[in-house]
Amino acid sequence: YRSGSIQQVNKKLVGLKSNTLKETYLVITETGRFLLKTLTTNEDNDMETASLEKEFKIAQELGERTPFIAKGIKLEKLFDSTNKSVRVEALFESLEQNLEERRKTGLAEEAFLLFARQSAEAMKICHEQKICHFNLNAKSILCCSSSVKVQDFFIEDAKIGAGKEIAVSSDRNCEKEIADPTKIDVFAWGLAFLDFLFGLDVSLKYKEEKVLLGDE
Repeated sequence: YRSGSIQQVNKKLVGLKSNTLKETYLVITETGRFLLKTLTTNEDNDMETASLEKEFKIAQELGERTPFIAKGIKLEKLFDSTNKSVRVEALFESLEQNLEERRKTGLAEEAFLLFARQSAEAMKICHEQKICHFNLNAKSILCCSSSVKVQDFFIEDAKIGAGKEIAVSSDRNCEKEIADPTKIDVFAWGLAFLDFLFGLDVSLKYKEEKVLLGDE
């Protein structure tokens, strides 16, 4: 992938002392489009590096089970003894747009229903493997002309039900034990496609179905 076109799409410092640099790049090669996530931090910052490594592992495993999840392709961990730092690079599958970007050009009804079914299938596979996305939205659903891929599995350990472990997004501030966090994914999935049809602020504007559909 290093021989392809690389474009930075995100860069931020994280951590209590802002000593961890996270960067995201779009990589375009002859074989396709990819997302490269990099993390540079201190050698002793195991928490941040473990998070990206775990995200990659989950994306790799789930990507083997369904084509509708952005599969983890390659992971590299590089050590710099001079600066006492470590750099983790994780390469994931990607597609042309996310659902939020696709909203600008619209979708035919057949394609809309296809994307909804495919992303629902992706979530079904996740939940069967005791994995909850917990941050599903229009930006984390990638799409092209005929397919979708769900991305961004930033995770931490949590529990579901009677002590069963489930991975959930570390971006969401939540209790460690939830009766059924998969319901949050289902709600978020529905909201993402509802936003696509009626606007990004649909959940704030419309409180009742009859108002949303213009019956009142």
